Amino acid sequence: MSNSLITKKALAEALKLLMRKTPFSKLSIADICSTAGLSRRSFYRHFRDKYELLNWIYYEDFCVLINRIPLKRSLDMFPFVCRHLYSDRKFYIHAFEVEGQNSFRSYCAERLYPHLARDYSSAFQNSYEEHFYIDRIMSGVFDCLQEWLKAEPCTPPDEFAEQITDSITRFAVLFAKVATRELPESEEGFEGQSGLLETENL
Repeated sequence: MSNSLITKKALAEALKLLMRKTPFSKLSIADICSTAGLSRRSFYRHFRDKYELLNWIYYEDFCVLINRIPLKRSLDMFPFVCRHLYSDRKFYIHAFEVEGQNSFRSYCAERLYPHLARDYSSAFQNSYEEHFYIDRIMSGVFDCLQEWLKAEPCTPPDEFAEQITDSITRFAVLFAKVATRELPESEEGFEGQSGLLETENL
């Protein structure tokens, strides 16, 4: 292992250690260097700022994991992701709180998008629909993950992953049935009735 990589890993471990107790926004580069036992000069030789260090952690910890998972469909990665987040739960609770382009959400979304698009793009009529719905699917999943990590007691990762994947599968089947069923006669012409009510309200 090169000296550069050793230094990066030391800084990364220091930031993770600090973030298990303290929100990222309250941490300074001085805090990170002091915990790692390194100088600020060493820090700036490897990272522009604490955000770049955080993104490096995301890549080393999360993206390398995803690339190693044998996937037949995007849902297959969910148990692996849950186990990984749970293994360093306190760190990821604070990672989810970081907002903006350096947030854990935005970083992961950018890398998860191709997997979801591969599975679901054929369901959309154009790229706008694809981006619109996949972005919202990911947002909903990240909301669930964040609330799960913060919950006390926290459900074991495999159990939580099974709950979410089963729910997604059941809702997908239900939505398909609702979308293809024929409307009862009592519901036919609803659009016309709705328009009539709107006219009367004017």
